[in-house]
Amino acid sequence: MNMGSAPLQKAARSTTVSLMVPTKTVRKKNTLLVIIGTVGVASLFFFYSRQDESFWLKPVIVAKELVRMAQPGYAIYTSGCKIPAFDPFHWTVAGLYRKQTLYVCPGKPSFIRLAANVPSIDARVLWEHHKYKPRDVLCTYQKITRDENRTEPDSAVVYHPSSKLTFGAPLSSDFVFVTCSSYGAKFHEEFLMVPVLKEQVEQRCKLAEYAASPPLNRTKERLNVVIIGLDSVSRLNSLRHLKRTRDFLLEEMEAIELYGYNKVGDNSFPNQVPLLTGRSGEEAMSLCPEKFFDNLEFVWDKYASLGYRTLFLEESPRYGLFNYLLKGFKDIPTDYYCRPMIFAIDNSRFKKFIGGGKGCVGSTVQTSMYLDYTTSLVSFLGNRSYFTYTWISDVTHDNFNSAGFADEPFLRAFQRLNASGVMDKSIVVFLSDHGMRYGPIRQTLIGKYEDRMPFVFLMLPREFRRKYPQVVKNLKTNQRRLTTHYDLHATLLELADFPNDLPSFKTEHGTSLFREVPENRTCRDASIAPHWCCCHDSGQFPVTDPLSKKMANFVLETVNGWLHQGAPGKCVRLQLRSVVDVYEVTVDANSDTRYFWVTLKCFPGEGLLEATVAVNGTGALATERVSRLNWHGGQSSCVKNHQLELYCFCKHQ
Repeated sequence: MNMGSAPLQKAARSTTVSLMVPTKTVRKKNTLLVIIGTVGVASLFFFYSRQDESFWLKPVIVAKELVRMAQPGYAIYTSGCKIPAFDPFHWTVAGLYRKQTLYVCPGKPSFIRLAANVPSIDARVLWEHHKYKPRDVLCTYQKITRDENRTEPDSAVVYHPSSKLTFGAPLSSDFVFVTCSSYGAKFHEEFLMVPVLKEQVEQRCKLAEYAASPPLNRTKERLNVVIIGLDSVSRLNSLRHLKRTRDFLLEEMEAIELYGYNKVGDNSFPNQVPLLTGRSGEEAMSLCPEKFFDNLEFVWDKYASLGYRTLFLEESPRYGLFNYLLKGFKDIPTDYYCRPMIFAIDNSRFKKFIGGGKGCVGSTVQTSMYLDYTTSLVSFLGNRSYFTYTWISDVTHDNFNSAGFADEPFLRAFQRLNASGVMDKSIVVFLSDHGMRYGPIRQTLIGKYEDRMPFVFLMLPREFRRKYPQVVKNLKTNQRRLTTHYDLHATLLELADFPNDLPSFKTEHGTSLFREVPENRTCRDASIAPHWCCCHDSGQFPVTDPLSKKMANFVLETVNGWLHQGAPGKCVRLQLRSVVDVYEVTVDANSDTRYFWVTLKCFPGEGLLEATVAVNGTGALATERVSRLNWHGGQSSCVKNHQLELYCFCKHQ
């Protein structure tokens, strides 16, 4: 932590008046009148002070949501952590909301159908859109694989020689590019993602399953794991935009939602890496100095050692978790590794966007294409054991409202998983890594919390819930406890060897959610840095106070120091344009150290930066992390560093 020692004039403490509004739910079965009559909500108002302005906030509470609250006005209310609850449609953010529904991709629909790994022709679609009959059509396919001859195999693909596509016969290749012609004239092309069995994988799984417990120990549960992620969506934004999906999961699948799920890093890498490895982003990078990640131990490796088939599907290859400014993997990390296919799609003329977040692959909605493959694969694998990790990002990463485009595809995916019986033998996790990190929402107080609090749902098979009621009880208790990606990682590790006789199940940073998370848990206990911690109330602090400008300049001094050290001679020195807002946050009432969320605008580049600044009893300042709230675009193209690109304004634009 960077400490300064310049004495400060004593500044008046802010009046900590929190913007705590119980979450507005979207359940159709509950009515406001019932709640008002039941709990007298009409008398509750919360006062929000904004410098010289005062506003009355009218909370909207729905019966089920109220029952779930440990304390009205708080999502989490424990001795170690108190997180305010907010109305997702509060007036300070309501004007930013735009309802979105599923879009339609232009172009002629595909006439090729897949039943498991067997392709067929939809004669009606073929005739309606092309005026051909099946006998008039000849199709070929090219297998797509990584280019293993490259020093960075993740960065290129190989299209193999063409083979005839025989309709009605199973395909043995999982990723193919299909070309169809009629009487020598090419009229159709498309990518197909095909669920297949792989002989080498099946042999490995049989050997691993036997080696793990010869003969297989039937006292152990062998639940499949299906993890599906949607990037950059907070719990509050899921309430706004994923209404139908939420209703299905909560009401039909009896999903358990975590209300105190706090991110542990800035962007996707330092949040998903803890989920996948149990290590922080910094720890992972220190173990991978050459920027290849083969030597990291992933949670799917544990399952592979027990005879599980593994899948890693990541939608955005350009900004891939292990590929953006990094090198990925020398060897494929999972049995089913989708990067080659998605890399090929992204670098083809078939991939296009028809508006913010509206991705298409030909005439197919991109989100649907990848979810369809995931659900098809796990259904195809049947009673075989599997661990799958699917991450959708393009649709939601850059736009606060684009999550609405994802509601229907995700609803359909979970309905298919349920109908196919997958959910009867699998733990299913639906989550995000963080909330929206950029844009207007991020410049509101609610948005500050949203960025730090992604959504997460856990679904357990009914039989598992019946056999292990204590696990269900602990999970429900943990709904109102401070939790993180580290805890979910620990849970997945325990599930791989469940049940066990261990009195507790902990990793270096996490606690299994099958066990009760301590009531007095703090952000420090949970390995959450102060900048990301949401366990506090907040009150607005005057931007005109000398301390505000002092802190803002200190933040810029710190950032300029990072740039000078990490990218010497490349970046313009940043200067303060204005102090945008300052909030004092209550971290420890018994400490002499005060904490502030400081948002500033700097130039050149007009960057919006947010930092948590600690001011100790002697007036010394400290800050560890600084977020950027608006997109840097091409301003920082001269640096190839995840952190420094947030701040750098290159000298040569």
